[in-house]
Amino acid sequence: MDNQEYNTQYGNSTVNNSTTTTDTLQETAEKVGNQVSDWSEKVSGRVGQVSSQLLDRIQNTKGIDKVAMYLREKDSQEMIQDLQQVIRKHPGKSILAGLALGVLVGRVIR
Repeated sequence: MDNQEYNTQYGNSTVNNSTTTTDTLQETAEKVGNQVSDWSEKVSGRVGQVSSQLLDRIQNTKGIDKVAMYLREKDSQEMIQDLQQVIRKHPGKSILAGLALGVLVGRVIR
């Protein structure tokens, strides 16, 4: 076998092997890239959820602080007047709230 035949036969084989290796490396890189991208989306979504929950808790704490301040600043007569105003503004909701409170008290007493 002369050099030209050898190069033609085995040279093409080397080129085909390197092309196959390159294709395999590219496919692997794409898979890794996709997995990293998926992981990144999951992590960023979870970070968003956690920060939203934290913000909600902070806002709830502010609400509790407002209630505490209201209870400190108002006397019982002012609280009764405020309650009467709310009942007049929202009679349906007030009736439902009263029924729910009655059920809870009834279960506690039982």
